Amino acid sequence: MWITWRRYRVRIVLFALYALALIVLMIVTEHGFRGVLTSCNHHEVVAFQDRACRSAASRAEGRDGVAVLGIALVPILIGLVFGAPLVASEFEAKTNRLAWAQGVTRTRWLLVSWSTLAVATVVMMSILAVFAHWWAADVFGIVVTGSGLFISTENTGVVLVAMAIFSLSFGTSMGALFRSFSMSVAGTLIGLLVIVTAISDSIGGPHALHQWEEAGIYLLLAATSLGLSVWRVRRWRA
Repeated sequence: MWITWRRYRVRIVLFALYALALIVLMIVTEHGFRGVLTSCNHHEVVAFQDRACRSAASRAEGRDGVAVLGIALVPILIGLVFGAPLVASEFEAKTNRLAWAQGVTRTRWLLVSWSTLAVATVVMMSILAVFAHWWAADVFGIVVTGSGLFISTENTGVVLVAMAIFSLSFGTSMGALFRSFSMSVAGTLIGLLVIVTAISDSIGGPHALHQWEEAGIYLLLAATSLGLSVWRVRRWRA
């Protein structure tokens, strides 16, 4: 666990700073919308008719769009930055052999490394998810239907945390499968885009799932990916 922390501590700190920047942006965006409402003395931003009010609302919506994109990229970045290199880089550097030579089983080696990053991921994503849920509920309660803005359930609440765990596990499985850093990164990126898009398209619409149900799907996929990683690593030749 300590070795994994030392390897990834710089990435964890940088990712925490990225999450902090998103939180600051959400606070600024929410304050901007509140300021527009107060100055224009209206209840719906999309209904502003005054040119100055429309201009202010447009600037606030622009910052809002950046925040939505930034939040949507978080799970994918976790898969690319933490998941994909977790196993692949160890195999390329042959450092896995050192751990196995000291009597550490392959399953324990993988699960301890994964759990170290999983704990850090859950902590950071839980904090970000709380702010994202507050921000979406507040800002998108102001920007009513017709504004053209939208934030999906994947970007808020418990789903955001579950997606991050799935992304980490999927990236790990790609590393165990390809045993090459470049190939695992490419496989993680393509796979996450395909899977997340497919899930979003299938569970949306009038029969959209509750957040906890959607989170359960991602956690099930995460467990499957982690199980695949364990199976694959156990079959490696030392």
